[in-house]
Amino acid sequence: MDAQKIIIGLEAHDGTGKTETSLELLKIFGGERYWVQKDLKEERAECYALKGNENFIEKCKLLDETYRSESELINDINGDFIVMDRTWASHAAERYYEATTLCNPALDPPYQDDNWPEGVTKPNITFQIILDPDEIRVARVIERAKESGEELSERDIKLNSDPYYRSVLTHARKKLGCKTFLIRERKPEVAALRIAQVMLGNMDCKPMKVELSHLI
Repeated sequence: MDAQKIIIGLEAHDGTGKTETSLELLKIFGGERYWVQKDLKEERAECYALKGNENFIEKCKLLDETYRSESELINDINGDFIVMDRTWASHAAERYYEATTLCNPALDPPYQDDNWPEGVTKPNITFQIILDPDEIRVARVIERAKESGEELSERDIKLNSDPYYRSVLTHARKKLGCKTFLIRERKPEVAALRIAQVMLGNMDCKPMKVELSHLI
């Protein structure tokens, strides 16, 4: 990663306001936002379709390669501040959940902050946003599906209905070093300000100019 770039990662359960928060951060710091494009989403969906113990390791390797390809795109982004709307931690959390449900210790590597694969972009800081009560997030996911005229995905349904699944994803991201924020309301501008406060006081981030006039 370019030492002159500051890369911030955002993680959250779908419907928390992660994308809106990333846009609010750009209002404060300027810079660029990176999000996963459709073709890459489809490629990863094909990988996730591989189920069972016999395919687990191969699936993880294939997914890691997609993140290495993604990292090349991120390296080519101009500017010294980038907000990543999801990171490798998203995949790692899903992998952690699957490894635990398969009940095979050999499939459960030690997930630690320094465990990111070589060649995969690791942000200077990755934040995990948790919305509590979760019913607010669920309502937004359902509303968004109605607005788009699409049915909820299998993962959306699982995320909305399975508290164990949600808790394992949260726990895995914490183990990977994501800094967790608990918010009581779905207000991206507030979440962005809290993230900005941590960034400006963190030694992993160089001094940055801020713009707050849009909040007046």
